[in-house]
Amino acid sequence: MEGVDLSLTAVAAERGEDIRALIEAIDVVAFGDRALERIMHEVFPSRVDDAAFRATVRPSVHDNLQAILGVLAGRAPIGAAEPLGAFALAEMMARLGDPRTMLERGYRIGHWVIWEEWFVLAEEWSREHEVPLRDLVFIPGRMLTAYIDAMVPRVLARYEATRREMDRTRDHVRSTMVRRILDGSVDQVTPDIEQALHYDVALRHRALVLTAASTTVVHDVANALREASGARHALLHQVSVSTWCIWIGCEEPEHPRTIGRMRRVLGQLDLAGALGDAGDGLVGFRRSYEQARHALRVREATQDHTAAIVWYSDVRLEALLLADESLAREFVLAELGSFAGTGERPARLRETIEAWLQTGSHVGAAAVLAVHEQTVRNRLRAVEDEIGSTMLSRRTELAIALRLHRVLNDPLG
Repeated sequence: MEGVDLSLTAVAAERGEDIRALIEAIDVVAFGDRALERIMHEVFPSRVDDAAFRATVRPSVHDNLQAILGVLAGRAPIGAAEPLGAFALAEMMARLGDPRTMLERGYRIGHWVIWEEWFVLAEEWSREHEVPLRDLVFIPGRMLTAYIDAMVPRVLARYEATRREMDRTRDHVRSTMVRRILDGSVDQVTPDIEQALHYDVALRHRALVLTAASTTVVHDVANALREASGARHALLHQVSVSTWCIWIGCEEPEHPRTIGRMRRVLGQLDLAGALGDAGDGLVGFRRSYEQARHALRVREATQDHTAAIVWYSDVRLEALLLADESLAREFVLAELGSFAGTGERPARLRETIEAWLQTGSHVGAAAVLAVHEQTVRNRLRAVEDEIGSTMLSRRTELAIALRLHRVLNDPLG
């Protein structure tokens, strides 16, 4: 770029006496104000009457114009231009949330506006001073284009840097507020919370905790879950390097059909995660997150990854009992005895108990296991001898013990 700047400047120096004379005759303030009005109406029509915004655009237009005229006059190479007003406008547009495309369009329109204004002045100067028009437009046209080409990336870089800084600040404020809600230090809904989160905490919430490799994946999941649930809002929070939480907020309890859609959508995800129950307000926001974390722990403990997303409602009992793992182990050992251990015989006895619990009869269990009915009777008699009680009288305890056994990797500790 420096080579291009210098060569253009050299050509302008050779043929530029008339160009410099024209520049000296220009009323730069009037030129800039004409350009400002056209840019305001063509690029920012909704802000034409916004005095504060106009006050930011004006220095950008005038600083760029001064830099361009300096380049055309041969006073400075293109790369030396430092239009501070242009950078200030880029930062302002980033803070206002204006899209990058609007800033780019501003430079395209500005390029054309300045060229038109220059061409009109050049025509008048050409007639009055009998100077060939091409000497006043060919080189300036090339240099104006080179200036725009050099400036746009710099201005866009300032815009993107401001957006990144804002995003970091916004994310920090949001993350801090979420952590305060989760640790209980915020326990009342206030306007400040919604402003910080851009999310209505007074709604009915569900929390989905999941592991994902990128924010793009998390946003895709959030959008899919919102669509399936009909939720008004979604809030994303990074829990750790690769763990995220997505809250969705609804005004009403979900219809069974909605639950079905959510199960289908979540069932298609190739991600590890867990979904909490729905709950209202700050308490529900916090509780659903805690439930999702407990359900995720159950999923990890079972090492059963056939279900990508575990629902807390499906593992509520395991999650409850795992709140105190030592008590859970004691319960399993007390109910199952020696067949809580490893090996072929304990596994066969547990399998037989489960089949009997599912079918409610020796015949049904034998059919499930593809063994003789008497084999089932013999196995269950061995179980009753071990536990010192009938199967029927310990039915509930045995069912719970078997579910916990699947969760505890080593029930014997």
